[in-house]
Amino acid sequence: NFVRMSWQKLVAFLRSYLFIRIFLNAVFLYIWIKGTADNFNLSGVTGDNVRLLRMHTIFYNAALLATLYINTLLFIPNFLLQKKYSHYAIGLLSSLILHTVILVFYREYILDHIPGIKAYDFSYYSAFTRIDRSHTPTFFLYIFYNSSCFTVLQFSLIFLGQHFFIAVRQNERIKQQQTEMELFVLKSQVNPHFLFNVLNSIYALS
Repeated sequence: NFVRMSWQKLVAFLRSYLFIRIFLNAVFLYIWIKGTADNFNLSGVTGDNVRLLRMHTIFYNAALLATLYINTLLFIPNFLLQKKYSHYAIGLLSSLILHTVILVFYREYILDHIPGIKAYDFSYYSAFTRIDRSHTPTFFLYIFYNSSCFTVLQFSLIFLGQHFFIAVRQNERIKQQQTEMELFVLKSQVNPHFLFNVLNSIYALS
């Protein structure tokens, strides 16, 4: 019985949207981390700079992922799904601007302080050629466009799609419960009449 109950719980979990969400996040992170690791391994950086590159790679990608998860775990549940659209827009825009400023100057810092490094060596996301400091405003807009229109938007759509399917399933469950309650009410209304008729029949026979 214990094994059977455990198996049923496992099957129920695998069919749940929580598992789907965890699975999709795991796939997303795997692609991101594997792509970054492959670029890191192909880097031309040598000697003691490899350890420095590894440290910056971790921090740079952590800054990227922080923006994604702040949006999906904080802004969307607390603002967008609560229909606080102005709060969501302000929060998301502020987050993207901060995200862009940090990445632009952090990226320039990495490129200037590690000899032989390329822009795509330390991030799967940052696979573009270097732009000079005189063109930083252009790069700022480019990073902002990519982070808002590609990474954040794509990740948000996945999250909202999961939420939509969960909401649909919950509505179906509520409708089923309402139907069961209506049937129960109807049965409770029928039973007194049935009992009354039986009592009348017994009375007549007596």
